[in-house]
Amino acid sequence: MINPTHETGKNRARLILIALILLFGAYWVGARYGPHPAREVEARRLGENPPGLNLKTASDRSESLTEEESINVRIYRQASPAVANILTKATEYDFFMDPVPVEGAGSGFLIDPRGYILTNFHVVAGAQTIEVILGDKSRYPREIHRRRSTQ
Repeated sequence: MINPTHETGKNRARLILIALILLFGAYWVGARYGPHPAREVEARRLGENPPGLNLKTASDRSESLTEEESINVRIYRQASPAVANILTKATEYDFFMDPVPVEGAGSGFLIDPRGYILTNFHVVAGAQTIEVILGDKSRYPREIHRRRSTQ
């Protein structure tokens, strides 16, 4: 006759083994395919060209533009002071419920002299802190004042 407690012990051991395999498998997948910090970042001075890259000067470029391209360049130069780079920070949680800092970036533009900036909602969705950088490199902490849902 088969001992029922012996069978229950075997089943429990099998369940624990399967749970461990699933747990380690999930950990491996998260470590392998999850987000990773940048391994290498390189900063260069303005005007410094990488070796082997021959860039044209501004006067050479403006001579080779079509009329439509020249108009686009002029509009960009007029509008660029109103463009704002938006940096966001938030906290998300990984598989093991550990907090993971997340940074995001997007763009928007100034819409009035009070400093209101218009951007898409996905740029600031879930953000805990928002920082705006203008074209003159000045930085300002910001907050969301108004949201409009299109749904």
